[in-house]
Amino acid sequence: MSSNDSITSESEPAETIIVSEIEYKLEKPIGVFIPGIESQDISICQELFAKLEHFKQETTTLSTVENNKELLNQSISLWNELWQMANYANQEDTHYFDIYRGVVVKIFMDINETDLFNNDTDFSREKFFDYLDLLNRHGIQQLAMSSSTNTLADVIIESNMHRLLYILSTLCDSVVFIDSDMNNKYSLLLNVMRDYVGKQLQSTTFESSTNEKLTPLYQCILLFLWHLSDHTIVVPYLLHAGYGKNVIEWLKHLTLTDAVRQPVVNIVFNLARHDDGADELNKYEAIQTIKQMEQSHCVRERTILLLNTMILALLSTPNQIKADPTGTNAILDQLLQIAINASTAEKYRCNGFHISEPLVVLVKLFVDDITFDYVMNHAKTTPPSNPTYTVKLFSNLLISFYATLPEKNHLEQFTFIALSNILWSISFHEVYHELLTQHTELMNIMQNVALYESELIIEQYVPRSMQNVKKAADGILFNLGLEISVASMALPYLFTEQQQQQHQQQKKPLVMLSYSHTNSSFCDKILELLDQKADLLDIWIDKRFCKSSGDVWESIARGIKNSDLIICIVSSEYLASKACRQEVIYAKDRLNKRFLPVYLGRPEISEWLDIRLAEYKYVRFQNTHLPLKEDKVEEFLSTVIESIPPEYQPDTNLMGTHHRSSPIFDQTITIEIIKSDGNLATLKPTELIDKRNKSVLAWTQDDIYDWFAQHDICPYIRDMYQFKTGAQMIAYAECVKDEWQKQYDRYAPRYARRYPHKELLEHEFALFISALRQLSGRCILFLSSGDKTL
Repeated sequence: MSSNDSITSESEPAETIIVSEIEYKLEKPIGVFIPGIESQDISICQELFAKLEHFKQETTTLSTVENNKELLNQSISLWNELWQMANYANQEDTHYFDIYRGVVVKIFMDINETDLFNNDTDFSREKFFDYLDLLNRHGIQQLAMSSSTNTLADVIIESNMHRLLYILSTLCDSVVFIDSDMNNKYSLLLNVMRDYVGKQLQSTTFESSTNEKLTPLYQCILLFLWHLSDHTIVVPYLLHAGYGKNVIEWLKHLTLTDAVRQPVVNIVFNLARHDDGADELNKYEAIQTIKQMEQSHCVRERTILLLNTMILALLSTPNQIKADPTGTNAILDQLLQIAINASTAEKYRCNGFHISEPLVVLVKLFVDDITFDYVMNHAKTTPPSNPTYTVKLFSNLLISFYATLPEKNHLEQFTFIALSNILWSISFHEVYHELLTQHTELMNIMQNVALYESELIIEQYVPRSMQNVKKAADGILFNLGLEISVASMALPYLFTEQQQQQHQQQKKPLVMLSYSHTNSSFCDKILELLDQKADLLDIWIDKRFCKSSGDVWESIARGIKNSDLIICIVSSEYLASKACRQEVIYAKDRLNKRFLPVYLGRPEISEWLDIRLAEYKYVRFQNTHLPLKEDKVEEFLSTVIESIPPEYQPDTNLMGTHHRSSPIFDQTITIEIIKSDGNLATLKPTELIDKRNKSVLAWTQDDIYDWFAQHDICPYIRDMYQFKTGAQMIAYAECVKDEWQKQYDRYAPRYARRYPHKELLEHEFALFISALRQLSGRCILFLSSGDKTL
């Protein structure tokens, strides 16, 4: 919400119009008498005053654009000199400081009326930072003083800061920021402003009054921060300066007037629109603070009340909103009403809100089908809305903002992205397909965006609740059955030539990972586990096969089409992702693929997922930020193997560490059992010669895994010992030749510590010892047969 659009409550006639108040004060120079400061006979400021008087005479009228730019540059330079002279001023100089400060401010105001800043964004950006450098250079020390002004210089500097903050707030709206703008150069200034506002809010008694000579400086700072935070790209710098924590502390002052509370609430709203800001605000219990503020009935301004509801929507998950349904429908009514009103208003602004602001909230809420259904079918608006009206509203808005894309305006492009995501959400519901496909112009735009998005959209921040317009356009066309067919796409697009040959020769199953990028770190852990089975499986994941952003959906669709198993990592973020939802629908509804759901914690499963994946066996991981537990790793890998289509398992030994049939050994083995006296008895001795003529002492870890699987020995025993070579196994076999019971007593406690919920059973350990003794005998028998290469 822009502060230029602030609304005055009827009960608070002038309190909230901060900008207008400052602008009015600019016309009235302030003459201040400071006791104890005597006049100097000769002012060292007179030379500067003469320069300013000459400048004043030259600026009675504006002329060409270039001349106006030069005048503004001169005014900034002279203002800098005026600040520098503040410490040398005497009582008689104060009048002239007021006059000439007014001259340099009036130059800005007159040029601002010409629309120069809106027409030349590069120039407005340059001047914004020139003015900000003035504040950075001269204002920090003044702000750092917690006490009230007590010298003539303090009064002059503070009055200059009022005007400068107003100019910065005004100019901020015309600036297109880039990521590196608010660098460390301004970090001290941001910190000092934060501390100054905090101290003033703690020490000020707030009363509704319009008799102040000048708007308090802290309110001017809040106004500037409101404008600055409206640029989402700046939010990380404000968070780094500690504003996430402090704005919540400011909100806790329940005695704030609406005039003071309004910029604070707007700063909170602007921070909440950024994912990092929402995360930071939630760390400091923003939701609870806002609810307490509402329960105290200290807020009367309807705009602030609506902002509070939008903040709560941005900070809450859809499940949290459903769990606290009080007033939810009223919020949804208001959001849609703002969008309806703003759609026909000048510059798409209504009641202080740009249309993009309610749209962003709706994008997030539409991941919940119940919320979506209410907005589409039951919302109470004026004029009354219905599905046809609402679909037409969003479609026509998208067409209007599509026409503005060549202008490269960040706000208008961001609005187009939000509308694309809303229509994507609508396209998931078949009941609205006819309404969408009948809109020929809309369909043409979606086709164009899907093909040429990189030429239309400038790069900018997009929250995680939204996807870029190409993904949205691809998703809409896919859901409507109008996408480019992937059925005819050949396998070489999926693999490199070498990978394709290997895949065809080995006939290994292809496993695809479907996940939300928010869970990338956990996905990397799963990918590492699957890579250990590269001899058994081929793996498809977007980060390896989608090298550019231009064909992401096409690449993912090919991956889905060619996969034999899809492992979907299900989290709250996955359930809220339209892209993930599209992958599941395509894989299950159209191709009937196999799934292995991997749940992170216990997310509340959405109906669209549950109806498709309820039949499949799943694996659940808790505390995913910690190293994976070995028993869960075993469970996961064995479940992967079990989930592979059966046609692969006989040919490729897919039973892995548990049920694989090894070519190293004969199928007949020696089995020993425990007799009642505790000794081992051998049953059915067999020939012990390796078919491949490979020495036990030459075994690799793969051979060792085969041996454990062949003898059906508990994999937890294998992992507890972690043998690396056959030689280690033979050496250990010698150690346990006559004292297997002592070894059991020694290792049972270790086993219990390693696997807290499992017990090392004696018969399982005895089976391991029996097989190990057999192996030692093989080694001796093999040596006697003439192998001298051990």
